[in-house]
Amino acid sequence: MGFKKFVEVGRVALINYGDDYGKICVIVGIAGPTEVLIDGPKLGVSRHLINLRKLSLTPLIIHIYKGARTGSLQDAILKEKRIEQWASTEKAQKLKKKAFRENLMILRDSK
Repeated sequence: MGFKKFVEVGRVALINYGDDYGKICVIVGIAGPTEVLIDGPKLGVSRHLINLRKLSLTPLIIHIYKGARTGSLQDAILKEKRIEQWASTEKAQKLKKKAFRENLMILRDSK
């Protein structure tokens, strides 16, 4: 047994804290032992540094070079179709159900 999800360039991650909570992004660079540079064109995430404690790594990897620009990252995302693969994962399904239930609670409380 060993680790299967390493912090590496191209790793798809889920943001689990802050303004971009619940959005997925791609690690573009590693700034230090606790911070990474993320970007998410077409995903609603702008390029910025974030602490690793605010990310959940997924098993998906997009093959890009270190420090890839936004345009080349966008092309790689569309070419490799990782967003569709993310939507079919168990974690994505759980988040979708949770959002649906919260929406039902909001509708019930508004009546």
